[in-house]
Amino acid sequence: MAEPQAKILIVDNEIQVVKRVEALLIPQNYEVITASGGEEALRLVQQKEPDLILLDVLMPVLDGFEVCRRLKDNAETCLIPVVFMTVLSDIGDRVKGLEAGADDFLTKPVHRDELLARIRTSLRLKQTIDHKVHALHRQLQEATERESQLFTNMSHELRTKLDVIIGFSEVLQEQTCGELNDEQEEYVNYILTGGNQMLDLVNGLLDLAKIEAGKMEVRLEELDLRSLLAESLELVQGGALAHDITLSLEIADDINTIVGDKRKVQQIVFNLLSNAVKFTPDQGTAGIKATETSEGVQIAVWDTGVGIAPEDQRRIFEEFQPLSDAHVTTTVGTGLGLALTKKFVELHGGTIELESRSGQGSTFTFSLPRSPLPASHVREQSRVL
Repeated sequence: MAEPQAKILIVDNEIQVVKRVEALLIPQNYEVITASGGEEALRLVQQKEPDLILLDVLMPVLDGFEVCRRLKDNAETCLIPVVFMTVLSDIGDRVKGLEAGADDFLTKPVHRDELLARIRTSLRLKQTIDHKVHALHRQLQEATERESQLFTNMSHELRTKLDVIIGFSEVLQEQTCGELNDEQEEYVNYILTGGNQMLDLVNGLLDLAKIEAGKMEVRLEELDLRSLLAESLELVQGGALAHDITLSLEIADDINTIVGDKRKVQQIVFNLLSNAVKFTPDQGTAGIKATETSEGVQIAVWDTGVGIAPEDQRRIFEEFQPLSDAHVTTTVGTGLGLALTKKFVELHGGTIELESRSGQGSTFTFSLPRSPLPASHVREQSRVL
C-alpha cells in the first residue's frame, strides 16, 4: 500500500458530513482522523499531528473559531493549515474566521472538486513552509555549531595564557624568587586578582556557549544535600571571617538526598553564597535554609546586606549585569554568575526567585524538583535557554 499523501483531521459534530468527506478523501490516499467536537479535536492534534484540519464552526462547547484561535496561538500547532468548512456564508463570518487564523474558508455544501483542490493547495503551501523552516533550522544549527567551536578554541587559548599569568603571579606573590617591596606586592596582587577574574569570565562564557548550543551535559546522581550545603558554607567561610560575617545553615529534618548534577548544584549554591558574603557589610549575617516541598526541595540563600534596588531586580538574571557593591561603592563580578545560576537551576527543571529591599538584605530562593527531567528533556531544554 502506498504511503498516505497526508494526514487530515475532520472536525464536525454532524456524522453525515464527516462520513461524506471521509469517503471522498480516503480514495485519494489521505489518512483521515475524525473528531466530533472542539475539545476532542485539540486532543487529537497533539496526539496525531495532522497535516491539515477541516474544521466546522457551529459546534457545542468550543466552536470552530475558538478551536482555530487556540491552534494558532500554540507554537507547536500554529503552522498546521486550518480550512473552515461551514454553513456560514456571511462576509462577517468569513472575516471572523480569517482573523481567528484560518488559512481558507469554504461554505457548505462544498463541491468535491473544489474541496480537493483547496486541500491540495493548502498542503502545498504547508510543504513549502516546512521546507523553509527546516532549511533555516539547519542553517541556524550549523552557524551555532561553528560559533561554538570557534568560541571553544578561543577559550582554550585564553585559558592557557591566563594559566601562565596566574601561575607566575602566584610565584611572585610567594616571593620565592626574592622579596618584593610593598608597592611591587600590591601590583602583583592586582595582576593575580585580574587574572582570576578573567579566568572566571572565560569559564562562564564557555558554559553559556555550551548551553546556547544545547551541548551542556547534565549528569544526574543522588546527592547528599546536607553535606553539599555544609561544604558550600566552608568555601566562603574565609571571606566571611575576614569581615566578621556570621554564617548559618538550617535544613529541615526530612531532607536527606536529592537527585541532580553535583557540580552544577554546587555552583548554584556557591554563586549565591559568595554574593551574599560579598554584599554584606562587616558584622552582618548570611545563611542557607532548605525546606521540603510537595514537588521537591526549596533552598533559600539569604543575607542582611545592602539589598538590591527595584530597578536592578528586573535585570538581575540577565547576562553581563554586574551588581553594584554599595558598601564599597564599586561594581564587582563578571555579570555572568547569576545568569549561569538561573540557567543551571532551569536545566534541573527548577525555578529561582529574588526577594530584596535596599538596605535590608536579599533572599534568593531556588527549587529543585524531586524527579528532575529525563536526560533527553534536559538536552532539549538546554537548546532553548
